[in-house]
Amino acid sequence: MDYSQLISEGYELVEDQFDLTPAVFTSQSQVLTTKIDEALDDILTPSRMKSKMSLNNVLGVIDGPYFVPGATSRNKKHYTKQLWKNCLANESVVTRLNSGLMLGTLLHPREKQDEHPRLASHVTKKLWCNEDYSMGFGKSYVLSGLPVGSIVHAFGSACDEEGKPLTQLFTSSRAWAKPTNEEIKGGKVLDPNKYILEAFDVVFSPGFLEAHPTYQQAVNEAYDLYSTKEFTGYSKVHESLESKITEDSMTIEELQKENEELKKLNGQLSAVMEDYKGRITTYEGLGTPEECTIAMTMAKESLDQYIVLGSPTKIQESLEELTSISESLDELGSLEQVREALQTSKSVIQMYRVLGTPVELQEVQESYNAYRDYGTAEEVGAALTLAHKQVVQRTTESFAKQYNFKIETVAKIMEENDNDSDKTKSFLTLMNESKEDKGFKVVNEDHTTTRKSSMSAGFITNMAKRLA
Repeated sequence: MDYSQLISEGYELVEDQFDLTPAVFTSQSQVLTTKIDEALDDILTPSRMKSKMSLNNVLGVIDGPYFVPGATSRNKKHYTKQLWKNCLANESVVTRLNSGLMLGTLLHPREKQDEHPRLASHVTKKLWCNEDYSMGFGKSYVLSGLPVGSIVHAFGSACDEEGKPLTQLFTSSRAWAKPTNEEIKGGKVLDPNKYILEAFDVVFSPGFLEAHPTYQQAVNEAYDLYSTKEFTGYSKVHESLESKITEDSMTIEELQKENEELKKLNGQLSAVMEDYKGRITTYEGLGTPEECTIAMTMAKESLDQYIVLGSPTKIQESLEELTSISESLDELGSLEQVREALQTSKSVIQMYRVLGTPVELQEVQESYNAYRDYGTAEEVGAALTLAHKQVVQRTTESFAKQYNFKIETVAKIMEENDNDSDKTKSFLTLMNESKEDKGFKVVNEDHTTTRKSSMSAGFITNMAKRLA
């Protein structure tokens, strides 16, 4: 990378290390009493020895918080969340992480030659953020066989009598960035589109105190029994190994017993799993959890409606009663037929109401039945007419004979007054007023005779009609 071109474009080297420690590892440093090149053999000796006992040439793992998005460092630089989003999505950063080329060291290099891989201590493989981008995390592997890696391991793994770390290690980003004129939280905002991440280094005084990951050593425990320069503890190692073999033998027996118990538990677990599979299949037949939730809600609503109607027993009794009524109604016909019959019945009832009340109609029916025994209406009318004529004739003859009138005269007078039932004149008065008998007075004006009579001609006629 051409640093001079970046500098000419306004970039500057931004490091999160705060209050830089003067002991900076560099081939030109005057702080060290000897140059690293001359001390490589002394440094590499324990490192090589340790590498034989390490896991995959890894001495330890640096894992945890690495950076803080949306915050201002103690160096007065503000890192926005968008800056880290752009950085983690950058193709170059992703490529170097995946290929293991993001090499970090102890403290930030001060000169370009200090970035040589021989001065690297670890390789960073993972960088990520939580969901709200309030904290950034990383994972790096401290490599064995490298002098600075051994130094980082020494600081990271050293503990006191209580097992607490003697030295706290922090991480600090190393990048080229372009500051803006904007300030947030007391720090210069770095342009989120002008940030080139190079690596994360291990430091003792970070820009963010939250960037404090843990260090887990991956070296075999047996290494601690060796001397760093001579194998003077071989006998102790041998004794330790024999003791460990004995312990392992006992452990194997215990493990075998545990294995048998685990087999039993596994069988029980398999039975339980099969049972659950069957239940799950049953539930799946009912639908998805969302569908079942909707169905349960609808069922509860329906149940609430049923509860309002009454208890299950009452509802059952009502249903049986309705079923019985329905069966009896089926005999009457279909619903349309019953509706038509009711409509017709309403019309008929209305017609009957015009004729009279049920009591009146009953009386008419009884009278009709009584008269029907005498014959048809024509027959009864003819008989009444005949009887009327006979009565009139007999009455005429009787009056003519009684008062010594002509039969024709009496018949004529009665015929003229046949329908006059309201006249109050007596029959004798009518007879006295008759033209045929003028000059012959049968009775006195006060209607008194030897044979008194107050019957009118209309009355006599009506009586004759009734008698007929």
